[in-house]
Amino acid sequence: MNENSFDENVFKAITALNALMTDTTVSKSSKAVVKINRFKNWLNELWDANKTDTDNEPTDTNENNENK
Repeated sequence: MNENSFDENVFKAITALNALMTDTTVSKSSKAVVKINRFKNWLNELWDANKTDTDNEPTDTNENNENK
């Protein structure tokens, strides 16, 4: 899966979780809201970790080309 589709899918999932938490049936249950919020926070942390990992990947620079 490429990075753009991962970012897009995580964004869609977080948007759906936000909508679910504001639903009247779900919002009546504090346990459900807490569980959804915990999952949403975990998903955000995963997303941030993925961004950090891809930002630190080595790129093909002139230094790397000279060693080949």
